[in-house]
Amino acid sequence: MEIATEIEENNQRVPLTITMMNALVGVASGIAMKLCGLGDPILRRPTAFLLNYIPILGRMTGVVIFFLVGIVTFDWPWYAFVPAGIYLLIHIAEGETITPMLPAKRFTLNPVLVTVSLFPLAYSLGHPRHAPCRASWRSSRLSPTVLSR
Repeated sequence: MEIATEIEENNQRVPLTITMMNALVGVASGIAMKLCGLGDPILRRPTAFLLNYIPILGRMTGVVIFFLVGIVTFDWPWYAFVPAGIYLLIHIAEGETITPMLPAKRFTLNPVLVTVSLFPLAYSLGHPRHAPCRASWRSSRLSPTVLSR
């Protein structure tokens, strides 16, 4: 019962953690866009905050939005890549390093349990070195012409 209570408490904290991270991404994006010279950073913060809830398409949409705003804002077309690139860097930093580390502190796995759970998969797949042999053996079983050779 103690384990179930701990799991429930940890699961209740995850949405709050994700919301806090999305808010920080929104603030960082707003500050970065203000430093880039884009107008109205107040509009950029909620956009980045809300788009971060959509797993892949939200980030891609945000990059496109900030690229289009860069095209409209800057005279030279290459400068349009700067806001989109900074937005992408913020998301790479957040999505690949910061966010995975926060829930990882609460959710720990027993290494022995992970290793033992991989045994059935390893047994069913066999050793990778033997994969071509298994494939040719299976095809020879299925095809009568291969057996007559």
